[in-house]
Amino acid sequence: MDPITFSIIRHRLYRVIDEAVITLKHVSGSAITNEGHDLMVSLYRADGSLLMGGVGFLHHLTSAAEACKAIIRRFEGRIDEGDVFLTNYRPTTLQRIGAEYPTVSRINPGIVYALASSVGPAHPAAGRRFFDPV
Repeated sequence: MDPITFSIIRHRLYRVIDEAVITLKHVSGSAITNEGHDLMVSLYRADGSLLMGGVGFLHHLTSAAEACKAIIRRFEGRIDEGDVFLTNYRPTTLQRIGAEYPTVSRINPGIVYALASSVGPAHPAAGRRFFDPV
């Protein structure tokens, strides 16, 4: 790839990361995210390896890459372009808005559905709010 094309693509990827950071800050409502910059945005290749490290707390880059690889292994052959659902909503919120796995998977049975939480879905406090980097 010639240097000009490389520079254009790299710049576009940085803009994707920048836009994701702006969006996170707009929707988070958290001073930890907005003022403390406690977030991590990065891009990963289709094989789960890191494409471009983003901004924020970058110590999550390698563990996030391993998480991407584990998801890819688990759903191998059933992942199509755009079939990703990642959330850290509480289970009660997902039920209220109709976005829990049984509903979403009826719309797209092959969807990758990832739910991150501070304590996990089986914990007695799973329905409570937590301010933890996920």
